[in-house]
Order: sequence, then C-alpha cells, then structure tokens
Amino acid sequence: FLRSQASPPLSVIAMLGLVHVILKDMVVSKFGQDKWDLVLAELKLGDAAILDAAKQYDDVISIACVEIVCKVLSAPWDVALELFGAHFVTYVYEGGYGRMLRSMGDSLEEFLRNINHMHQYLERHFRQSSFPVWGVEPEGPNSFILSYSSSRGLALKGIIKGVVSEAARQLFCQKVDLEELDETREGFLLTLRVVTMALPENEWPMPRRVDTDHKKNASLWHHCLASIGRSSSVWASAFDGLLGACSTSQNSATAATFEEAVDAGPAPRPA
Repeated sequence: FLRSQASPPLSVIAMLGLVHVILKDMVVSKFGQDKWDLVLAELKLGDAAILDAAKQYDDVISIACVEIVCKVLSAPWDVALELFGAHFVTYVYEGGYGRMLRSMGDSLEEFLRNINHMHQYLERHFRQSSFPVWGVEPEGPNSFILSYSSSRGLALKGIIKGVVSEAARQLFCQKVDLEELDETREGFLLTLRVVTMALPENEWPMPRRVDTDHKKNASLWHHCLASIGRSSSVWASAFDGLLGACSTSQNSATAATFEEAVDAGPAPRPA
C-alpha cells in the first residue's frame, strides 16, 4: 500500500506540507476564512508558498505557522495542537481512509494498541523517522491506562490528546475523559487515564463531502506522520519558550475562551 502512493523523497528530513494544509483546513472550518487571512498576513506569505501538500518544509516554517495560528486565535500552544491532532484524524477519515482506521480495532483501546504495529511497519519505510511508542493497559470496563514516549519529548503532547479524542469520536462514537497521571509509567514520558463514554446519537460525527484535492492530499497521511515523528530540537525549543512565556493560570483562562470559540464555530461572513 505505501509503495503504491506517490511520495516525497524519503531522504529529506523536514515537515511535510500536508501539515500546513490540515492546519489551514482546521482554521477555516472552525473559525472562518478571515482568521486564516490574518495568519497569512502575519506570515507575510500567500497560500501557494506554504500549501504544497507533498513538499518538504523546514521545521522553522512549520513552527512559525503554528505559533501565528496560536496568536491569531488567542490559543495556548498545547490547546491549538490538541485541536490540530483531532483535525488530522478528521481530515484523513474524510479523505477516504475511514475504513482503514476502523480496521485497526473494535475499540479505542485496541485501536491505540495497534498503532504501535502501524508505527513499526512505517519505520521500515521511513528509516530517518522515529515514531512514538504507546503503552496500553486495561483498567476497567470503560477505562484504560495510556502511556506515551517520543523522541520529540512532550513538545507535541497536545497532538496526542487530540488524536485520542477524535479517534474515539470518529471511529467509535465515544467521548473521552483524559486524566494526566502524576506517576508516569517506567520508560514513558506521559501517562493518561482514558475513560470512554458513549456519545449521544445527536452528537455523532457527520463527515463532510470533500473534493478530489482533499482525497489526494489525505493519501500522504503516512508521510505526514513520518515528518511529525522525526526528532527535532527546534520543536522542543519552541515548546519550552512558549511555556516560559505563559503562566499556568493564563493558559487555563485562555484555553477556556478558545474552546468556547471552537464550539461556536466560524462567525458568518458579511454579505
């Protein structure tokens, strides 16, 4: 399957442009085109300069995109990355890979356990990438313990939370409560208690109709994971700098405002 897809050269180590494409789709679909226009104005770039899904971009460009999105949306780094992680799952699912994702497990717990097998398969094709390692331990009928380790440290922790939450919603019509545990399992960087609950039927996801460009871009999902999985000190430095600039109380207050804006959706554009 991987060999059948048109792909960027594996020797290049940078962030795949699909990350930027999904970031734009997230901003426009949840906050409106006006917000993305502000992002481009801050970047002093046009869409064409950053939205080639198959092109490799330097990490510095990708970090600038994320930081400016955080600024425009008044969103803390972790919260914005959580939204991105969720939208990554949505984008791939709506791009024609829902059946593949559903085949990876009959429950969220089984799905997450099988991600390790997928990463091991991908590592044979993307030898310069280092994929995260997941640990899954059963706990109760509706809960399990999820541990995570990555060569990127915790710089992209928000993406993990978003992926878990949206996989539950899209694949199993569930919502999750994620509790970060003080005692991290040995050999891991982060340990969460995951509690699953059934979504009310009126909250079940309704996939959008997407165009052929979306489907073509979604076919690069595995290359996108490889670029995200590549270790880079640049991301860790950006994460540390943003944490140092914001206090916990400020982040909590801003996160609550941001999540209210996400729930409200994009403001209507003037006629």
